[in-house]
Amino acid sequence: MTINGGKTPGQACLRAIRAVINAGSYAAAARELNMTHAAIAQQIHGFEAKLV
Repeated sequence: MTINGGKTPGQACLRAIRAVINAGSYAAAARELNMTHAAIAQQIHGFEAKLV
């Protein structure tokens, strides 16, 4: 998958997206990945910014 800028999303970003989808919330995904809610949100927002 290529998005604006010609780069594909990194593994950490894809892992965060998958965890949010499977867990149903940023908080649950953060617990699952041993990350903070803010770190998950940053991954998702960075990805969204590249889609625009």
